[in-house]
Amino acid sequence: MSEKNNFGNDLPKILQLATAAGTFTKNVVCAPPVTVCKDKLEASEGLARAIIVNSGQANAATGVTGTQNALRTADEAASILGEEAKHVLVASTGVIGRQIDMEKMVAGISEACKQMSPDGGDDAAKAIMTTDLIDKQIAYKVKLSSGTVIVGGMSKGSGMIHPNMATMLGFVTSDAAVESGTWSKIVKEASQKSFNQITVDGDTSTNDCLIALANGASEVVVDSQDDVKLFTDTVTKCCEHLAKAIARDGEGATVLLEIKVRNFGQGMFALRPRVHRDFGRSSYPAITRTTGLRGGLG
Repeated sequence: MSEKNNFGNDLPKILQLATAAGTFTKNVVCAPPVTVCKDKLEASEGLARAIIVNSGQANAATGVTGTQNALRTADEAASILGEEAKHVLVASTGVIGRQIDMEKMVAGISEACKQMSPDGGDDAAKAIMTTDLIDKQIAYKVKLSSGTVIVGGMSKGSGMIHPNMATMLGFVTSDAAVESGTWSKIVKEASQKSFNQITVDGDTSTNDCLIALANGASEVVVDSQDDVKLFTDTVTKCCEHLAKAIARDGEGATVLLEIKVRNFGQGMFALRPRVHRDFGRSSYPAITRTTGLRGGLG
């Protein structure tokens, strides 16, 4: 995986004043962007306006300097956007163990902010790719009781794919108006049923994250029980599509294999995710090395 030098194209922007939620790697070793995002989501009480993403260097295993660089990345973007730094999130993907060239990063942030466009989704999805063979994005419309909302997402991931979270960056946005606690629950459920159910090679990364923003631009409020369920199902459907795309694009994969676990009694319900993941890893070791696996909760 070669370092990317065109920081202007490799810094996608997701710019919304929004309710924000995220799920992150459970690896004991977390890259600075992960810890910085967690801290910012707590400090902002679940609000964010922008996400700055770089590909080519993961900013992982980079120590105190890596943390300082992640914070500076957010600070630089916040300054350009006229926003508080706590409302700017960061994510990185690429080579582990190298410091980010902050001179290029700062120049890239400036250029990326100049290029912001409502039609920039395709460019952003391509910019976050590393060893991916294809970009991964999807969008759905769903009609709720008070109007129609959109849920869209993009992700990247190809190698080091294994729960919890996979080696992936995922970003989901919606124009729905959702209360912060409800949004967090929706994102967690969607992640558990999608990104946390895929494996390619059994390796869990340092940078995995799913960040989701809901900005309320549609003025459609998601608050009734029926609307929350329908909206949750749509967010989950979006994440499942992106998760399958990652598994299908796994390094060396030629087949997407789905494993369904059925006929578990109520008392053993919680064991089903572990059973299908362990089956995917152990029963077909030759396949798991070369094939994208996704476990369904049948």
